[in-house]
Amino acid sequence: MIFVLISFIVGSLITYLLLKIKIKGFERLAQEILKKAEQERLSEKEKLDRWIEESQEKIQLEKEELKNCSLLLDKKGGEVEKQSKELSLLKKNLLKEKEELEHYLAKYAGLSSQEAKLTLLEEAKQEITKEQALFLQKTQLDTLTIIEKESARLLVSAMHRLSFSPVLDATVTTVSLPNEDLKRRIIGREGRNIRLLEELVRANFIIDDTPGAVVISSFDPLRKEIGRLTLMELLRDGRIHPARIEEVVKKSEEKLKQEMGVIGKEAAFQMGIFSLHHEITLLLGKLHYHFCEGQNVLHHALEVASLMGILAAELKLDVELAKRMGLLHDIGKAALSHQEGSHAAVGYQLAKKWGEKEEVAHAIGSHHDEIPPQTVEASLLNFVNKVSSQRIGARTEAIENIVKRSRKLELIASQYAGVETAYALLGGREIRVIVEADKIDDKGALLLAREIAKKIETEMSFPGKLKVTLIREKKIIEYAS
Repeated sequence: MIFVLISFIVGSLITYLLLKIKIKGFERLAQEILKKAEQERLSEKEKLDRWIEESQEKIQLEKEELKNCSLLLDKKGGEVEKQSKELSLLKKNLLKEKEELEHYLAKYAGLSSQEAKLTLLEEAKQEITKEQALFLQKTQLDTLTIIEKESARLLVSAMHRLSFSPVLDATVTTVSLPNEDLKRRIIGREGRNIRLLEELVRANFIIDDTPGAVVISSFDPLRKEIGRLTLMELLRDGRIHPARIEEVVKKSEEKLKQEMGVIGKEAAFQMGIFSLHHEITLLLGKLHYHFCEGQNVLHHALEVASLMGILAAELKLDVELAKRMGLLHDIGKAALSHQEGSHAAVGYQLAKKWGEKEEVAHAIGSHHDEIPPQTVEASLLNFVNKVSSQRIGARTEAIENIVKRSRKLELIASQYAGVETAYALLGGREIRVIVEADKIDDKGALLLAREIAKKIETEMSFPGKLKVTLIREKKIIEYAS
């Protein structure tokens, strides 16, 4: 019984193990079947995706072909429409020419050959005048547009940033006195102090005209400054006698020379120029005390140098060389009292003497057209110098010059036939010309304004631009009662 039971148990175990082995075999088989099915599914999916992608590409190509065909049809339709319009316009022009021909035939049918020829010549002349006026107007507008665009790009922002406020020219300096008793001490016993001051300083000391002040007068700005420094030191120290005056005058001259050197170095440093000769630096410092029609000459030189640098950069030129030319162009004004010739010629000689390059010296000598400019930088300096000196507010102008220019402008404009009256405005910077409306038409007015402007350019010299305004007006008055 026990053997049977053991046999049964062993048989059951063997059967269980065999079943388990079969089950594992079935599981492996099932996994292989599933894996193979999954691979087949992925393969079919890839094929399907490729088919879909290829189908989409074909559809896109067909869409583009349809779009191109549509555009081509539209273009052909536009060309057909354009040709139709051109044919219609040509038909209208032919009809117009036919009408004009019939008009001319009717007009000249009763005229002789000579009369018809004269009539045609007169009409042709009128037509040419009209076309000339229209062409001139269009050319002027186009040219002004180009010029304004370029000049605005190069100048407007630069001038707006770099303009200096004008300083009034003066030949006198006033020194205030703490009290009136000091006047007596400045005059000295029997006037010896004041006479010595005037002799050493070479300036006039005016004491009695202005209460509480001494006026120093001289046409030499350096002597005037020496007088101011001397008098200020004497008043501060309180010792006023001949020996002290001589000592202070010498100290003032030396102090002014030092100040001019410092001012010249600062001006050069401001422009980024560091290799100037000591004598040229002094000349720059002297320009600080010189004025030209109300404009400080050193300020003018700095303005010209700054503009030269900006424009040289825009034109791809040597910026440092251009600034050097602008800064030194008026150094001759600081030495005119010691040398003969114009300040441009003197400046040329000084630049050569103190080691400046030939192109720099040449630009200085040619900046007022005394010699023709040979380089682009020299021509640019000539232009920039005029911009700085002739801009509105830069300098004052003598009233005699304004009156003379205004009278000459009015005389030039009044010489033309059909001009009723002419008068100058804005200190001779504008001329208003009123013409007779019955004698000059609109086209003729345009040509006349241009002729007057050309005449003024030929016969006159003037700062900046001069505006010619021509007015043609016809008034018709009726009364109702």
